[in-house]
This record gives sequence, C-alpha cells and structure tokens, in this order.
Amino acid sequence: MALKFLDGRDGDVNEDVIAKYPVLVVGEEATGDPELARAFEDVRSFRRWAEGSPIGERVESVYRTLEEEVLPHRRDEKWVQQMQSYALERKAADMQAFAKLAGVDVRDEEVVRRAMTERTPLTPATFDPMFLWDRRIEVEPPQGGPVNPQTQTMLIPTGWWPYLGWAGWDNKARSARVFGVNILCDGAWFGGRWLWLIGFNMLLNLDRVFFDRMTTSVISH
Repeated sequence: MALKFLDGRDGDVNEDVIAKYPVLVVGEEATGDPELARAFEDVRSFRRWAEGSPIGERVESVYRTLEEEVLPHRRDEKWVQQMQSYALERKAADMQAFAKLAGVDVRDEEVVRRAMTERTPLTPATFDPMFLWDRRIEVEPPQGGPVNPQTQTMLIPTGWWPYLGWAGWDNKARSARVFGVNILCDGAWFGGRWLWLIGFNMLLNLDRVFFDRMTTSVISH
C-alpha cells in the first residue's frame, strides 16, 4: 500500500516529518480514499475536521469515553492490569480453540471468514477483534496476515482499551487487520501519538504509516 499523506488543510505532508504529527488517520471511510492518510498538527484540529466527516460521532465518543470513563480509573491501575491481563489471555485461548475447531492455524483466512466476514445469526459473534501481528505482512498490498509460522498474534476485541505492556506486547506490533474503529497509541494510558485505523477487514503494515513497533496502548471502539 503506497499511502499519500495530507495534513488537515489538504496540503501535502513530507514523509520525512510525518512522525512528528500527533494524529494520523487511515481508512477509506474516514479519508475517502484507501490510499490516503491524513495528518493533524494537534488534537483540536483533528476533532474540528472530524465533525464534518462520516466518523464524527465515533471520534467524539472515543474522546468522551477517554475523559469520563477511562482516565479517572488510573488510580485503580493495579486492578485494571490484573483484569486486562486475564481477559487478554482468555481471548487468545478462545481464538486458538476456535481455530482448532475450524482445523486451521489462528492466522488462517478461514478464521477471519468464519468469525467475521461471513458470520450469520447461526454463528454467534464470539469474536470481533482487531488483529495485531509482530511481523510484517510479506506481500504488498497485503492480502492476508503474515505467513511466517513464528508470527505471534494479539487480538483486541471491540470495546477493549488495553495497555499492551501488561501482555508483553509493548512496541511489538508490526502489522494489523482492522474491523471498525481502532486507535493505536504510542504512550501508556492512551497518551502520545494516535494512529486511527478505520475500515472493515483492512490490512496494513505499520511501517507504511511510520508506526512500526511503536504501539503501547490500543482503543478498539
């Protein structure tokens, strides 16, 4: 995927300085073009731009949830760490069991097909995750997950807001598969730079958006 970068004023952005922008947005639903990424100099300009976009309500919902329901719980960090660590371990085990039931590896396209893209009322929504992998997808443009058998997978279900350091995944993600609205943050407790990934079954090598091995916390909305 060869992305073109624009800033919030529709001006071209030099790729050499893109990593300095605190907000990046990728995904056709948000930008209008699958090969277009937008960069914003600050959160305020991003939120102002988003107001008139198809993702406006979801953007405001994320910031509202962050401010009202997430950050106030930093004082309970020990309990949150225990709960998230357990939940992430269980989700990984559940997905492994699902893949075994299907007779394939957890990274196989059959898992995505059965769990996500061809789900019916008779196949419950057991899984609704974003996939993070610790290796690049070997083929460009990506057609599936990494094929290297040593690839490790981190699953982030919709509605989860994990700090990846608690699961040994700090600065580990190199590629992603996205369903819905997901945000990768390079700081703990959702601080630092944000990369908004918006789409259904969107595959991306994170070095294409200068976020390779930088993800510390994740918002799956």
